[in-house]
Amino acid sequence: MSENLTKQRIIMIETIGFPVILIGDGIMETKAINQKQKEIYAQWEQSSMDRFCKNYSSLIDRLQERESISILDIGGATGYFANALAVLLSDKSKVSVCVVDAVKYEPWENLTNKVQFIQADALTLKHLFEKETFDCIFANRIFHHLVSHSWVESVKNMHALCEQVYDLLKQDGYFAVTDHYYEGIIWDEITSKLLYQYTSHNKRMIQKLLYQMGAKSAGTGVCMLSEKMWHTMLESTGFLIENELASPGVWRNLEWYKAFGLLNKRYSLDNVMVCTKKQHEPGRDCI
Repeated sequence: MSENLTKQRIIMIETIGFPVILIGDGIMETKAINQKQKEIYAQWEQSSMDRFCKNYSSLIDRLQERESISILDIGGATGYFANALAVLLSDKSKVSVCVVDAVKYEPWENLTNKVQFIQADALTLKHLFEKETFDCIFANRIFHHLVSHSWVESVKNMHALCEQVYDLLKQDGYFAVTDHYYEGIIWDEITSKLLYQYTSHNKRMIQKLLYQMGAKSAGTGVCMLSEKMWHTMLESTGFLIENELASPGVWRNLEWYKAFGLLNKRYSLDNVMVCTKKQHEPGRDCI
């Protein structure tokens, strides 16, 4: 590694505000996007940020009771939500926010001095931070994108991230998740597997058809769980869902042909699950 890259790496470690462990050279390329993409992403992220802040309002109020707050936003992409958190919490507390995402978009590098960015895969968190570092960890619409070469491996990825989050969270910390539920007519797991198989299809014609039907992740895959599967995963990892801080989404029905093809009974978007650590050591059984 060159001397310049070494200096960049040292600067990042010194300014991150958290105990960071970097493996390898720690340097990745920044992904530039065009103006049209920037406008689309900016509009989408702005509306999402407002929704997230509203859904997490009770949690934010509770965090403001602490003198100092360390926050991790997994998959924070644009940094809009991280910036909003830094502004909302800084009025009453000393706050430090870190965003970890696999892609760093060039137009959004001007984060506030309270927000730091680490470009890394979500499943490498245990290599980046020491245990019990954060007061709160957010994962907004991230889990269903942790896809691998099979449905089973994708679910294992989701469990692995839960376990890493558990280790990085302080004993009195919060794990805040926003994600979607898909429930099956017969068996939830069948619907989850079918959705994964359809969206992971490598045939271009099939991908195009699915995209036109509304599957924006056609060709890359998604791994959606039901409400029961979500709760089982979180609880087996050692988390307790705080119902008073949770915010369920609105249940909807797919068009009949989509519901038939996925054996789907209903689905719900942007369900908020706020979790705390159980007092005992988790068994961490898989679903």
